[in-house]
Amino acid sequence: MNTSGRHFLQIPGPTNVPDRILRALQQPTIDHRGPDFKVLCWEVLEGLKEVEPSAVFIVSFFSPSGFTNVVDSHIDCKIYLPFDFPWTVLKVLKLICPKKIIFAEYDVWPNMVWIAKLKNIPTTIFSVHFSNYTPKLFPVIRNFYRTVYGALSHIYSETTSDHEKVQR
Repeated sequence: MNTSGRHFLQIPGPTNVPDRILRALQQPTIDHRGPDFKVLCWEVLEGLKEVEPSAVFIVSFFSPSGFTNVVDSHIDCKIYLPFDFPWTVLKVLKLICPKKIIFAEYDVWPNMVWIAKLKNIPTTIFSVHFSNYTPKLFPVIRNFYRTVYGALSHIYSETTSDHEKVQR
């Protein structure tokens, strides 16, 4: 038994890694702002539809231009939700009853995250990235975002450095 206070993962090894995984790891990282990322997102949505054919994809937008410019057959419903007020979030969650909420990169809405947690709705954020000079890392603001990111069920960051910044 380990009594040093550290926890070690003990697994049998070495473990054979399938060739398809090794090939995937050799591919360059996809830029989340480029066209390849959009293709990847829609492939994920198609895969989710295969696994859960009755899934409905509702996409919300904060900006009018995002709402107007995104047209895609994968999206079942687009909503323009420009304000993250508790009463707005409660009304929307009551209306659509989501099984899961997925955020992308910077689009973290604190009240949506906190209320989803209260309602036991899993939340996931993909492609988290922080520049070195983001205000989210300033001391007072960082404490606020720590409560937001701490309430998310799953966080997928772009790099190890971004993951470490989320953990601070």
